Amino acid sequence: MSRATLSALVLAAMFGLGSGACQANAGIAIPGAAGSGGAPTKEVGAVGQSGSPAQGQAGTGAGGSPTQGHAGTGAGGSPTQGQAGTGAGGSPTQAGTDAGTDAGAGADAAGRDAGVIKTAPDRRCPADSSIPQRTDFSMAGPLTAATMDITFEDKSRAVPATAKQPGAPSRTLVTTVYYPSSGPAPLLGTPPLASGGPFPMLMYSHGYSSNRGEAARVATRLASYGYIVVAADFPLSNIGASGGPDLIDAANQPGDLSFLIDQLLMLSHDPQHVLAGGVDEARIGALGVSLGGLTTLLVTFHPRFQDKRVKVAMPIAPLSKVLARGFYHTRRVPMLLVAGDLDAILEYTTNARRSFEFAAPDAILVTIARGTHAAFGFDFGPGLVPLLNAFIAPPGADPSNTDGLGCGAVGKALEMSDPGWVTALGGANDFIDASESNLDVCARDEYKHPAIDAQEQEDIVLRAAVPFFDAHLASTPELRQDGCRYLMYEVPRHESVTLE
Repeated sequence: MSRATLSALVLAAMFGLGSGACQANAGIAIPGAAGSGGAPTKEVGAVGQSGSPAQGQAGTGAGGSPTQGHAGTGAGGSPTQGQAGTGAGGSPTQAGTDAGTDAGAGADAAGRDAGVIKTAPDRRCPADSSIPQRTDFSMAGPLTAATMDITFEDKSRAVPATAKQPGAPSRTLVTTVYYPSSGPAPLLGTPPLASGGPFPMLMYSHGYSSNRGEAARVATRLASYGYIVVAADFPLSNIGASGGPDLIDAANQPGDLSFLIDQLLMLSHDPQHVLAGGVDEARIGALGVSLGGLTTLLVTFHPRFQDKRVKVAMPIAPLSKVLARGFYHTRRVPMLLVAGDLDAILEYTTNARRSFEFAAPDAILVTIARGTHAAFGFDFGPGLVPLLNAFIAPPGADPSNTDGLGCGAVGKALEMSDPGWVTALGGANDFIDASESNLDVCARDEYKHPAIDAQEQEDIVLRAAVPFFDAHLASTPELRQDGCRYLMYEVPRHESVTLE
């Protein structure tokens, strides 16, 4: 068996293709589940983004929309703005919807004037260390995380033809929705939605040669704290794509997220659906790993691809070296970047760290010492990393380093991707730097060094994700402050974490 074949089999097994591995709660009946022996899928006709009731409406629901509290608590009518002292009078959660939202839109590809950036208000969260911490975000939340799989079809947008596959006239998005539930599933049907909604919604984007199952751990944790998380298989970058995964469709993935936001809002407005009344359209965020981190950045900031309904972003180990400084200043959006300084796939300083520096002052960077790239996307059990590295990793890989697996399995294919994926993102007017199209995948020796335990690395992500989103999307000032305080003071207590 060749190394390439073995790599494909291992990755397929780890992501549970066709095995229902995306289902976080065993025994839950899933309507329209992909790979469920021919079960019917739900086709939803395309809804144009321009016609979405929530699209681009700065301040929709501000100060008057019902608010979400953990474990069913909430203060109806309180603003969802996460920054103390800003957005007074019911301003929306959008950190930059007020005057100056589009500051930077006229900047050149090199970015804004440094003096402007230094004097801009800090859109991060103001943590008050004098107040006792109420919530231990290292544990699961009080709600049950339930899932359902739905297949959506966007008939208004095509899958482009490539050298690997013929394309398609519409875009099929097999999707898992994680949501907070108040109890077990009935004998027939899906678990009920928890009371206390509407809930904030997060759009998860998977990485290259991965799939929506990658979201399971973080999405389950977020759902237990009262978040709806939506994770789909992107048509051409997922591990099961016809002809193999491809970067060429990256420019279309932000549109997939916008389409899914439209669809979930439609379901939330359907009184017969389990998600009826469940989605708060004024509290939407995005997160993703690797290529999914880039997708998160594109839907948040790209001059043409951005969706202003996305109010907060968490890119993890993002593919971001092609984004110029001005890209991050097309909108004012709070952002948490998480990355490992031993990333062999997407080098730390030219990707995540550069994004943090370019996005100042609106970004927080959590750096994991000896953290790798692949550990963000795989669920590695005890002893699995050395075993897989023995078969797949390039010579010299440290047995503990998950990027040995990453380099051996997808490194070469990723590096050899058609450079047209960068030009499809745009040019200087879109703050895309085509001179940085060489990704330098596995070009250095990071994978040869001992790494942090993969489970421990993922636990850091879980500990950071909920408080970050709570700091900006939770329903009350007290909950927002509790999330902010934990993120700023408790997460950095881990010996491997540096927070800037």
